[in-house]
Amino acid sequence: MVLDEAMAHVDGETQNIIHNTVRNAFKDCTVITIAHRLATVQDCDRVMVMSDGKIVEFDKPSVLAANPDSFFYQMIAINQN
Repeated sequence: MVLDEAMAHVDGETQNIIHNTVRNAFKDCTVITIAHRLATVQDCDRVMVMSDGKIVEFDKPSVLAANPDSFFYQMIAINQN
């Protein structure tokens, strides 16, 4: 399944419903999620970060979020400010 900005224009309650539905109904499927909201990808198995049309990182969100040199870490830091 491909979700392209599926959470872009929904409220928090609807976002939670969509997340839970995807997690439960498609738990044995490959789900590709395209998102700008970092919260949308925090519980994904892997995150691919792209910049200028190129893959710059690909790893578990927890690994990328723990590395101060990663693009993902920097995006999280910017969104927290």
